[in-house]
Amino acid sequence: MSCFHFQVSYIFYCNDKTEQESFQKGVFGNVYKHWNTVKKIKPGSPIFLINLNTGTLFGPFRSTGNPQLYLDPYVFMESGRNYPAQVQVS
Repeated sequence: MSCFHFQVSYIFYCNDKTEQESFQKGVFGNVYKHWNTVKKIKPGSPIFLINLNTGTLFGPFRSTGNPQLYLDPYVFMESGRNYPAQVQVS
């Protein structure tokens, strides 16, 4: 008998306004309505980031802790959007 272990990957989205900040702060975020999905991310989970403006896929990254709401309450403020469902990545 064989047993396979599959680890779930997560994809976060960014744009030209949020890409650099995501990398600089090591925080990926999503809107609150996706919190039920984001909060399932475990430390070490593989995470990817895709820039919707360029179509570039970055990763894999690894989550370095459990997701939180407003892990960094000031991240993404310049984009004019609110992404409170956040996870730290490396």
